Amino acid sequence: MENKENKIIFDINIASVQDLYNILLNKGYDFVTLEPEEEKVSVKFRKDGKIVEEKFIKYPIYTEIVIKAKTISNLDVGETKETQEGTGDTEVDGKKFKSLAKVVPGNFGEKLFLKLKAIEEKPEKKAAQKVSLGQFVGFLGVVLIILIIVLGAWLAFIVINAKTVDDVRFFLMLGININDINSFIAKTIMVVFSILVVTLTIFLIVFLFKFLTTKKIYKKKKTKFLIISVLVFIFTFSTAGAWMFLDKKVRELPEWNILALGDVKVYDNAIYNRIIYEDDKIRKNREADSFIDEKNRLNIIGPIDLRFDIETLAKREEKNGLKIKKYIWTFGNSSDKEETFVPVLESKTFDKVGNYEVAVEIELEDQLGEITKKSLNGLPKIGIAHLVKITEKVYNTGRKNVTFDANSMKSLGKMRWYPEGKTEPVTGYIYTTESIVEETSVYLGVGDEKNNYGRLFIINGDQAGKVNGSIEYEVSPMNDREYKLHVKDLNADKGLGAIEKFTWRIEGKIYEKEGEEGNQEKASETKHIFGNYGKYTVTVEMSTTSGETRKITKEIDVGRELKIKDPLKFTTDGQEVEAVHNSQTGDYIIRDYGIPSTLTIDARYVKPDNMIYSLEEISWDYESDGKIDSNDKKVDLTINKEGKQTVTVNYKFKNIRIPEEVIDVKEKVYIEAVKKEYEVNFKINQNTEYAPAIIGFDASKSTVRDSNISKFIWDFGDGIKEEADAVIEGHRYLSDGEYTVSLTVVTSDGKKYSTSKKLVLKPKAQKVKIKSSMKNAPVYQGIDFDSSDSIGDIISYYWDFGDGENSTEANPSHFYKKPGEYKVTLRVDFRNRNIMEDTMNITISQ
Repeated sequence: MENKENKIIFDINIASVQDLYNILLNKGYDFVTLEPEEEKVSVKFRKDGKIVEEKFIKYPIYTEIVIKAKTISNLDVGETKETQEGTGDTEVDGKKFKSLAKVVPGNFGEKLFLKLKAIEEKPEKKAAQKVSLGQFVGFLGVVLIILIIVLGAWLAFIVINAKTVDDVRFFLMLGININDINSFIAKTIMVVFSILVVTLTIFLIVFLFKFLTTKKIYKKKKTKFLIISVLVFIFTFSTAGAWMFLDKKVRELPEWNILALGDVKVYDNAIYNRIIYEDDKIRKNREADSFIDEKNRLNIIGPIDLRFDIETLAKREEKNGLKIKKYIWTFGNSSDKEETFVPVLESKTFDKVGNYEVAVEIELEDQLGEITKKSLNGLPKIGIAHLVKITEKVYNTGRKNVTFDANSMKSLGKMRWYPEGKTEPVTGYIYTTESIVEETSVYLGVGDEKNNYGRLFIINGDQAGKVNGSIEYEVSPMNDREYKLHVKDLNADKGLGAIEKFTWRIEGKIYEKEGEEGNQEKASETKHIFGNYGKYTVTVEMSTTSGETRKITKEIDVGRELKIKDPLKFTTDGQEVEAVHNSQTGDYIIRDYGIPSTLTIDARYVKPDNMIYSLEEISWDYESDGKIDSNDKKVDLTINKEGKQTVTVNYKFKNIRIPEEVIDVKEKVYIEAVKKEYEVNFKINQNTEYAPAIIGFDASKSTVRDSNISKFIWDFGDGIKEEADAVIEGHRYLSDGEYTVSLTVVTSDGKKYSTSKKLVLKPKAQKVKIKSSMKNAPVYQGIDFDSSDSIGDIISYYWDFGDGENSTEANPSHFYKKPGEYKVTLRVDFRNRNIMEDTMNITISQ
């Protein structure tokens, strides 16, 4: 009899209490019961007291439904032996219902009865929603954060794009002093970004805490907090990075007060060189304090020593590869000339009344070293309207009196003289100083006290004893902002006594060094690390045993600039190409370079003059047209056309200590290509480095201008010469060594042109090795000897078996007639005349 099992079909659409609720509502059933059986749980839906639909579910789903139903109906979740009934509120499809549940113990588990009853909702009047204080504060906080972000973005735009005074004129409208604009921007950025970073950090901590404290069973919520934490983390560090970037950019902003002075700057050296600017803020005011504006340049009181700066004009001229090599200054008289190699004339004295037309002629050098001259426009006119007569009376003691005579200026009103250190003026048209010994100043005020018209006069005080010397320095190869300074060529008058102390004043710092008689230059040495790149005034005061103090000043330009110490290397077909390198300008000039040729430029060994920087990247622009043609450190440039070609090479040098500090250096290679009268060359086709070898030669690209080659005469360097074709398929070299291969071409009109190259062939590895079929054998037993493990070009073999017998075969066989120990020797001759041996011991028994 065949047993047939009924297969149970489980309903997969019932997986939760909500599914049961949905079926009850959608089909209008009164209630549902879940009755556990041995292998399944029966789900019966009833209407009007009858079972209208029955389904089956599995036990795990049943257990989950029972627990959830008990929870909703406020029943004891654990399985009990007592009947439980309860109700609870639930929501289905957005509507509220009362869930009625009853649990009855059974044989296979608890029976569950479920029923839904709609809840009637009474319409309620909507109460006016009140905004709490917390909500209002939160809204203000959001608005404030948005405003801070907008302010930060606006400041970032200003910092990145500001180039002229007009770009920051908004700050001037706010009443901010032009000297304080950069400081104001820096402080505002600090406040804005510190608020943003702190706020984001708080959010990050909050969401990380929520992520860590949320239980694993709430996966979605935990994942949400994790994603938010990651995003906030990214925003926080991005904001901090932007802050660092903008802080660096702020330090690179121009000094607006200097920029506002215009393209041509004229300074009064009495003020420019008088003040020791130890504080950074005061130093930035130096140019502004000593600047003579355009309206006052024609009404100057002389004598006066002026400083001229046309750096802005010079930068405009240096473009398209042009560089200014010299500046020739004239002042209304062609014979009154000054020459400089920088766009600054540090000192020009005007001691006569009159107008002076300032003119500058520059010498421009192009990429090939050709010089052209050009006159600059927009230069000022200097007018010395009045002159003060100055006389000195020097005494034997070294002291002196200085008399200022302003009688020629009576028409301007009264004269007020302010000696240094005094607030009350001395009035009169003639003023004589007290006896002085040190440098001092006298200010002349003209007319009414409300009138700012006047002049500052500086009186040198070195008559009581001179100290001569100059400040020299060396830049550390490990840090381009670290300077070692000393006083060179130091010479003091005997009347001053010996120098007992050097006091250096640099960037507000003071370094004191004790003098050392006989070695004052070494004693004066000090080291200083400048805080940033830029121009600094360095002062050293020298105190003598007589109690006097003298000082020397020097302006140092601490620039982030590298020069190439080990330059590019140029070769063609392995031969060095001569190139003139100017490390100061970064130019290479290759003249009369014969074409067609391939120029190999090697930058692998390029090194700057500061060892803390190493070559990180390189790019080549073969035509100097702005397009990058290669980033390799060694390149081949094929040149086929006559004329001038400029190759631009851009280096990126990275500071090995501070990786984010990168310096760009640009160099240019100027090539004058000329077509050669002849090009005699050949290629060596060599597929092995060892002799013997068959080597090929190819001279098919050899040419002679305006003529045909009729003969190719080869000298292979091994004693063999022959007249052959341009291409030699193969010439056999039997021995190793260095060969000079020469080629002479003969043209149809009988002219000869020659060239030669070196060919090096190494000897092949050579080795002699004996193998044998046995090392112990009885008498008359044949033994096979083998030399196949020997290496090299062998031309002969000689075997000595140790018993008086020998063989010249490569792999002989031999037997011994008497017992004993025999020494077998193999000697071979190689083609290069080298001879080598190997030995083996054979034992023969009776």
